[in-house]
Amino acid sequence: TEVTNSQYAEFLNAVGRSNTNSIYNANMGSNALGGITQSGTTGNFQYSVKAGFEARPGTFVSWWAAARFANWRHNGATTNVASMETGSYNLGNATAGAPVARNAGASFVLPTLNEWYKAAFHTGGLASGNYTLYGTNSHTQPTATVTDFALANRANFNSVGTGPVAVGSYTNSSSFYRLFDTMGNAIEMTETVNSANAQQYRAMGGAWSTTAANMLAQYSNNPTSIVGLTTTSGTSVNDESPRNDPAAVCVGSVIVGRIARSTKAFSARRIWNFGRSRRSPRPAT
Repeated sequence: TEVTNSQYAEFLNAVGRSNTNSIYNANMGSNALGGITQSGTTGNFQYSVKAGFEARPGTFVSWWAAARFANWRHNGATTNVASMETGSYNLGNATAGAPVARNAGASFVLPTLNEWYKAAFHTGGLASGNYTLYGTNSHTQPTATVTDFALANRANFNSVGTGPVAVGSYTNSSSFYRLFDTMGNAIEMTETVNSANAQQYRAMGGAWSTTAANMLAQYSNNPTSIVGLTTTSGTSVNDESPRNDPAAVCVGSVIVGRIARSTKAFSARRIWNFGRSRRSPRPAT
């Protein structure tokens, strides 16, 4: 489930008074698909969510800003600006370079590609072959729609609408682990590095404008890039615990997820994602 504009604005108002390390991007306010505006001057910036965008996924977020969101949550969501730099990830004020691996003991993190894949496609139990083809708990391609939210196997893709819809709108189209919006709406970021280019991260899920042919594509993106209009990326959050499967993971678009140590699973409290190109392998179980 994707992190909403309201949730990201809470983060900005807590530690973004000076927009340290560019956690706010101007496209969030100026672009029609962005959902957050900035007012005031450096040292006293304030952030407001555009009317009607409160529950839509946060967009125009870099990998570095997503990792800082995870650190902020790991450290208790305080107003301490330094809380963005350590915790789940050691960032050291970096805003460019290769993605950083999570620390031992991290509690809120971006998912790995395998974690995202299992949360989206696995159907429960410990059998390695228990995967659906689509993240709507179905082997059949979802129907693209922005009206039939209550029907099963529906999603926002193929430019059927004009942008992302409210997070969790497709109430009967979640994955087995109750992860929403894995198909379309906003591309979802992971912390997994592209094996062909260590300066890029992997992302999954497709966006509102992704064609049906590319719904299952795996994407690669630079950590500093701000995703554009046709591949709007977001952050995601799932507040439901995964089912009683020791190998299960429940994540989301940032997917910033909380690790439940007792089950070695994400209890999915917040998670992020973004992206761009190729089919993902099945994850290890």
